[in-house]
Amino acid sequence: IGCALSNGEVQTYDQTKLHSLHTYHQDSLVTDLVRDVSNPYSLIASAADGTVTIYDIRQAHHAASQVKLARLGEEALSVSIGFNGTIAAVGSNKAKIHFFELRRPGGVLGTYNQTHTNEITRVRFQTVTPSPCNMIMSSTTPILVSAAEDGLA
Repeated sequence: IGCALSNGEVQTYDQTKLHSLHTYHQDSLVTDLVRDVSNPYSLIASAADGTVTIYDIRQAHHAASQVKLARLGEEALSVSIGFNGTIAAVGSNKAKIHFFELRRPGGVLGTYNQTHTNEITRVRFQTVTPSPCNMIMSSTTPILVSAAEDGLA
């Protein structure tokens, strides 16, 4: 179980015993915390300073990788991982959805800038959950849902 605290910490807990496993320190307020459905060891946090941090919860002390939004002063308000853990969609306070390829951290892969007029508070790739008799892990579809302060979804 992962949780974000108001002091910028991200903590993980053992789901069965509910005892603390790791504590990670963010430099900014965490705005969203999600699990990568294609990788059970990844926990992804977006933050008010515009960063998206990917934690490998098998490592106790540091993040596996981090990407930063292209423009200064742009906050990352929501994040979702899709395409089997390769693409991150990030909703920002500037009414934009940025896409990053996680296998090649660097610049922005692309941006949707005409979908909303206000800050984007939630982005989520549609999740496909396997049937109980099928033991494959969950995955995502290419469908991305976004919601914003403008009241649009």
